[in-house]
Amino acid sequence: MFQDELLPGFDFLAPKELYDWSQQVFEGTDCNLFPNILITISIPRTGDQAGFLLTKENENFGVFFPDIPPEEWEEDTEFEKFEDWLENLMKEKLEEI
Repeated sequence: MFQDELLPGFDFLAPKELYDWSQQVFEGTDCNLFPNILITISIPRTGDQAGFLLTKENENFGVFFPDIPPEEWEEDTEFEKFEDWLENLMKEKLEEI
C-alpha cells in the first residue's frame, strides 16, 4: 500500500502472520518484545516496523526504526493513536496529487 518513488510502501500483516513476523524481527536480538509490542505493519523499503504497544491503552501505535535496538523501542518511540498516524499518512499522500 502507498508504494511509489516517494513512499516506501506498507505491508499490513494478516493476523496469522503476526507471530511469525515478530519472531523474524526479533531474531538475533537480545529481546523478544512479542506480544507486548504487536508488529502489524512492515515497511520493507526502509526496514521500519510499526505496531502497537499493548501495555498502553491510548496513543499506543508507533513506528520502530531498524537503527534503534528493540530493547529501546518502548522508551525511544513517539506513540500516537493509530487513527492519527493513518490520517497523517493519507494527508501526505493526497498532498502529492
